[in-house]
Amino acid sequence: MAEATSIGVVRGNGSHAMGTRRAERAEGRNGARSMEQRGLGSDEAVVYAWWKTYGEEHEKTGGTKAQRHVYTTTLRPTTQLGLGTRVRLVALAKGTTTTLGASLRQYNPYDPHVVGTAVNITQQRPGWVTITLRNECRGNNVGMVDLEMPYVPGETVRCCCLEGADECQESTEETPRDDDERWWMATRCGAEKCGTLFKQFPQQGLSHPADSRDLEELGALSIYVQAPCFDWKNTTHRSQRPVLATGTT
Repeated sequence: MAEATSIGVVRGNGSHAMGTRRAERAEGRNGARSMEQRGLGSDEAVVYAWWKTYGEEHEKTGGTKAQRHVYTTTLRPTTQLGLGTRVRLVALAKGTTTTLGASLRQYNPYDPHVVGTAVNITQQRPGWVTITLRNECRGNNVGMVDLEMPYVPGETVRCCCLEGADECQESTEETPRDDDERWWMATRCGAEKCGTLFKQFPQQGLSHPADSRDLEELGALSIYVQAPCFDWKNTTHRSQRPVLATGTT
């Protein structure tokens, strides 16, 4: 494994952009404007990612101990990330894969109640960066969340360089089309002091709901005490059986 490199001096990288990537970045800016119209503001980015694993233990403000959660993605965020960027995470169903032109609904998204500021950016393997968020949602016991994504200045992160970092040589995937207001309005975590009013069971693949045995694998035991599940057809919430949270995920 390559030695971890923390973000250092911010420098421009004017020679990086090529024609196709310029077009992709323009699409990203359009997506960011769309998010701003929804009330997110231009300084908040949305990241679409899959649950990966647990990390090291930490202590959240207030004394709650929990394991760090790790998510991974090849999908571009709605706006480039940097230190101090406020990020909202939308989790995607385990087993779904990236598809050209896919809408958000096709990934069976769920809200993991992770919203917070990017406090650290490191590179621990060539071509990829880990962005650490300090989670502010009080309904989630987890205070620190790592997002792994390709290191592509101007697409996934702001046009800056990590000292000695290697850029990703593979193409990133386009941001999912968020074309269904019903999901957005029903599940959005407002964070700061969100009490997880809206909670969903994650899906396994395209249609199989996760059961209580799957929740630990998906990092969801930290928020699910009793979870309503969003019903796309009826645009209502139907209650699921209670799921006990350990509080120590």
